Amino acid sequence: MNNKEENNSYEIFIDLTPPITTAELRDINGQSVGLTPTNLAGTGFTIQFMGTDPISGGVSSGLKKIEYKINNGQWDKYSNEIKLDFLI
Repeated sequence: MNNKEENNSYEIFIDLTPPITTAELRDINGQSVGLTPTNLAGTGFTIQFMGTDPISGGVSSGLKKIEYKINNGQWDKYSNEIKLDFLI
């Protein structure tokens, strides 16, 4: 049988840089507030997460999802800003 394939070579790139997630806290007026203890007392906050996978060595595999958990709750997939009724 003449069932022979030609030699092939493949180049494989491995993304060794983890994705980065940042958070932005906004007050009831939509103004960005710093994430410091003195700014976290009050009501009517929202938090928004932004994620990116930086290019390193010419490789970036992307960011599939962001998950979050509040206190002892379950892990949820992030899709839109989260309303926080009260912060201390």
